[in-house]
Amino acid sequence: MSISDDQVGTIEPLFIEVRLDLLRLEEIGAFDYSSHRISKVTSLGEMIDEISSENTYLAEVINALEARIACIFK
Repeated sequence: MSISDDQVGTIEPLFIEVRLDLLRLEEIGAFDYSSHRISKVTSLGEMIDEISSENTYLAEVINALEARIACIFK
């Protein structure tokens, strides 16, 4: 996957923000972030590698969050 420096510059802050939000959810006991493979991805470069290799890291965490939200708001 080819990505420009400008694209990296706009994506990196979002990656950091999402990672911090997931860590905060884990800290308060609302979500078990560390049990997901994506928790091992610590940099945007690693994330780009995971996306380009068509891994399901993002889909797994999104599905888990959606399930958790559905459970809370039943």
